[in-house]
Amino acid sequence: MKVGRLQEIRSPFRLYLVEDVLGEGANGVVVGARDEDGQSCAIKILRSEASTLKRKHFQNELFFCFRNEHKNIIRVVDFGTVIVDGDAVPFFVMP
Repeated sequence: MKVGRLQEIRSPFRLYLVEDVLGEGANGVVVGARDEDGQSCAIKILRSEASTLKRKHFQNELFFCFRNEHKNIIRVVDFGTVIVDGDAVPFFVMP
């Protein structure tokens, strides 16, 4: 995944300007970004080559974090898809 070329990520409601890569794993990449108000956030982006099962796990993680509140569970504030290497891949935004 070539996230280095990603300069912005847009959800239906917000624009995020990508600043740097915070980490990479087998299933995706986490980038540091700023929203339109200048607030820092982290964005987890699933790899375009992820299998159907990994996409389902990503979806489950997103919905779990979106529905539950606890100090040890990340808070999801936005989500959507972004085009990476010609493929639409899901992402979610964390403060």
